[in-house]
Amino acid sequence: MVRKAPSTAWKPGQSGNPKGRPPKTRALTTLLEKAGSKRIEVDGRKLAARKVMVGRIWEGLTSGKIDFGGGNVMTLDAQEYIGLAKLVFGQVDGPPKAEMDVTSGGEPIQSASVDSMKDLFQMMGQREKHDAADNPTEV
Repeated sequence: MVRKAPSTAWKPGQSGNPKGRPPKTRALTTLLEKAGSKRIEVDGRKLAARKVMVGRIWEGLTSGKIDFGGGNVMTLDAQEYIGLAKLVFGQVDGPPKAEMDVTSGGEPIQSASVDSMKDLFQMMGQREKHDAADNPTEV
């Protein structure tokens, strides 16, 4: 007995989700954008939080100190300064390109074509036949 599909079943070619999957939200990015767009008061002026952050990062790179206001000044040690510089340059220029030196005795490795590999295998086969004729084995 053949079973009939219920009338609520999808027809051939019909999607069960016509609007598609909702796009993923980038939670951390969204939260950072919201926090960075908030306006905060600094020295009697209302500024976007991201501008204040960028100003403090730049201040740290140019002077080695970051003034957080209210007498809170942070002096960067060498490790903190280098970390901050890496962060900035990584965002501005992107990470450095990783290069790998692939050489053979200081000379570049050359790739072989399929034809040259066939020739090599053919020569190897002829050599094996030649060696076998020169060195017969006893049975």
